[in-house]
Amino acid sequence: MLNKTLNISTSPHITRGIGTDDIMQNVVWALLPTAIFAVYSFGLSALMVLAATVA
Repeated sequence: MLNKTLNISTSPHITRGIGTDDIMQNVVWALLPTAIFAVYSFGLSALMVLAATVA
């Protein structure tokens, strides 16, 4: 049997001074072109779906 030691440490995520509100603002900015194109392509029904999911 192999005798290996278990190294327990924190996860390797990048830690910056960025909060959840900043991350969600970036998500909104990233999804905005898609939402605009959906309303352009599918019309008022896509706008109603967006309004229902955001509300």
